[in-house]
Amino acid sequence: SMQLKSFIEVEVVGKDDDLLEIKVIACNGRYLGTTQVYDNRDSLRNFVQQLIDFPKSIDHIIYYEAGKRAGYSFLALKFYCTDSAGHAAVKVEMEENTAMQSGTEQDMIRLEFHFEPNDLIAFQKEFKKIITEGEGQATLNGIEKYTYNRT
Repeated sequence: SMQLKSFIEVEVVGKDDDLLEIKVIACNGRYLGTTQVYDNRDSLRNFVQQLIDFPKSIDHIIYYEAGKRAGYSFLALKFYCTDSAGHAAVKVEMEENTAMQSGTEQDMIRLEFHFEPNDLIAFQKEFKKIITEGEGQATLNGIEKYTYNRT
């Protein structure tokens, strides 16, 4: 079977004054999903600012969402620690709803993966840059599944 990588890729695909349209692709090595959501720069900046120095404690959680559940599209990202050693993971929820002649076609996915602190730092910097510039992409690379064979 194909071994996919774990990652989140965020790309700015449109901008209108303070509003950015972002396309997000996420994969945890097994599931892969994508959605496009709109958010304003302040909301995005606030989220990205919170990623600095994560995790501050083992119960530190960062939650971000854009769009609306059962709406046109939805994205939720939850950064949290998985154990007392401070290993960190991100949980991704995505939805995209397309109006079809026969009604609404709804796609949904939930996945999560672990990542290294250094990769979050790189993602935070890239993400901040694309918000400011209104273009480009930012990627958070995850730890590959097979290095995490704890059951």
